[in-house]
This record gives sequence, C-alpha cells and structure tokens, in this order.
Amino acid sequence: MDYRRWDLARLWSRSNGKCAFPDCPVDLTDELPGANVGNICHIIARREGGPRWSSDYPAEKLNGYENLLLLCPSHHALVDLPTSHYTADDLRKMKADHENWVSSRLSIGRAWRCNVEQLYYVNVPRLAMLAAVGGVIIDPDVIPRMSCLHDLGIELARPLVVFERVVSELAPAAITFSAGLTPSAALVGTSCSFSCSFRTKHFPYLDDFRTGKFKMRGDVARDPCVHARLGPNTLHLSIDPRWVTTTTSFSTFKEGWGRFAGLATVKSVDASTRMIYASPMFVGIPKPQQHNGEP
Repeated sequence: MDYRRWDLARLWSRSNGKCAFPDCPVDLTDELPGANVGNICHIIARREGGPRWSSDYPAEKLNGYENLLLLCPSHHALVDLPTSHYTADDLRKMKADHENWVSSRLSIGRAWRCNVEQLYYVNVPRLAMLAAVGGVIIDPDVIPRMSCLHDLGIELARPLVVFERVVSELAPAAITFSAGLTPSAALVGTSCSFSCSFRTKHFPYLDDFRTGKFKMRGDVARDPCVHARLGPNTLHLSIDPRWVTTTTSFSTFKEGWGRFAGLATVKSVDASTRMIYASPMFVGIPKPQQHNGEP
C-alpha cells in the first residue's frame, strides 16, 4: 500500500503507539510477537463502497496522514462494520482528541538529557516514535531483519551508533522517578527517566530464548522485568528479550540486580501500592553521578 514513510511515522508517534479509540488500553508496541498489532484505519475509504467512502475526497490524500487513524484490530473492525454509526467527523474527532491527549502527556516534565553511558536495551519501535516526535526519522535500512537485536552480532554496531546518536540528541520532556514522586493516573502516557539500582526478575537463559523454549506471556507478574524501589515508590519495567542489545547485556539482566538508567513510557499506575508500570524505550549503564541521589 502506498503510504509515505513520514505519514506513518507521524501517525504512530502522535498516537504514541496506542489505539486511538476512547479508553482503549491496548498498547500497540508491546504486544506478544505474532499477536495484536496496530491497524491503520482509513477515515475515508480508499474504494467506492468502503466505509465512509466519498467521491469528493481527493484520491491523492487517501493514504495521507490526515486520513489515517491508528486503532487496535478490534476497534478497527468495529468502526468499519457495515452497521457502524461512526462518521468521518466522528473519527476525525477521535483522532484529534487522542493525539491532543498524547501531546499533553509528552509535554509533562522537564527537558531530559541522556543519562545512559552504554545501551543494554533498545525498544526500537518506541525509540523510533520518540525520534519522530522530534522530527527525526530513523532509516529502517539501518536495522536488518532480525528476531532479536543480540542475534545481529557485528551487524549490531551500526544500529547502536545510530541509536546512541538519536538518544543523545533528543531532549524530550520527562518526569524523574524518585522517592518524592506522587504516583497517580495523571502520569499515564508520560515519559519517565530513571537512574538507580534495580532488581531483575524472571529473565530467561539465552539458550532458552534462542531455541524458543522461553515465551513472553503478557503477564507482568511472570514476564522478565526490572524494578526499583525509592522510598514508598516502585518502578516496574517490563523487559522484552528481543530488544536486549548483546549477550553481555543479557547476562547482566540475568544477574538479579544492577544499576540502570534510561527512559520509559508510563503505562499504568496503582496509586494504592504506589506502583508505576512502564515500558522502557532504552536502558543502559548510567553516566557518573546519575543515581537519583543514591550513594
């Protein structure tokens, strides 16, 4: 399908990789491999007879950003049903409301400067979206087709150089995970920086991952994660082994603890337990004196 790369980058970044349907909790970048993926919905159908088709809509704009809406498969099917009551104006408003919400979330906090010395983990889709928000498009040719980053071997050098440059140049607004942070629903969708000691849990052996014996379950209580506690607050970061950069990094996550720094997107908050659940964009060795006041 003839989508322009910049249009797709704008769509995913401005939606922050989330389904635009109101109150849908689906994060389209963190699903299990081969499971749920983002669907690109045309507000005006591309062909006569399709949902909300209009002969007055310019053909050259049908695959453009203004006519595209990012949805999960369930809500894409819902709005495109023959009996659907959703009009083109309804979907345009849905898109605008969602993107305005995302923009408001991403503006919370202070300009953040990279606090990572060496990258151990790079969630490529999330980093690409963050870069696109800043007007930077990561060339897809930089990343060869792979089942996981650490299988690239020496080919990983080029992507890591690009990733590190992008990370260093970006200055997104971010809150800082600290003992004084007040966990609340208002944090959902924001970027959260961290640099402190973490416990690592449920990380598989490398051979189990490579042979397919290990599978992500989509369960925060059982999937690989790192979590840090500062004062009454806990930050829980889900770790997908596909995005671990090297076998050395893999071993570090397996050790049971470590000092990590980076940036994550807050997915949900349990205010009663002061638990913040987040999806990391990148994790690595913290730069000197970047430990949130820890000794």
